[in-house]
Amino acid sequence: MRGEGEKHQQTMKTEMRNFKKLPAWKKGMEIVVKVYEVGQPLIDTEKHGYADMMYHAAIDIPSSIAIGSSYESDSEYRTFLRKALGACFQLETLLIVTEKQEMIDPLDQEILSELIEDEKKLLMNFMRQLIWRGA
Repeated sequence: MRGEGEKHQQTMKTEMRNFKKLPAWKKGMEIVVKVYEVGQPLIDTEKHGYADMMYHAAIDIPSSIAIGSSYESDSEYRTFLRKALGACFQLETLLIVTEKQEMIDPLDQEILSELIEDEKKLLMNFMRQLIWRGA
């Protein structure tokens, strides 16, 4: 029986390391696509700096998840998940600025805000899973 538990734990660990299957990584990629779509009109204006910052923050989300999955320890993995969470907060802050400056469509802003909120929840739950698993 003990062997089955260890086998299950190893399977869980392998699944968590396959970043392309993780809901948080998939949601992060959704955010990247939407940010590129929303930021495109800003590129040809004097506001292109905001688009660049948004692109960087957006791509940092799934990239950090992917990098973290390459580490053996859950503690190191959580460090990169926290980095992804920080990128969510950065992107959310940039969205607030673009909203106040009326740079992007309010509907796009709402969609992105919802995606980011969902991503934050996924990341927090994933970090909790890693903590519980290590306990």
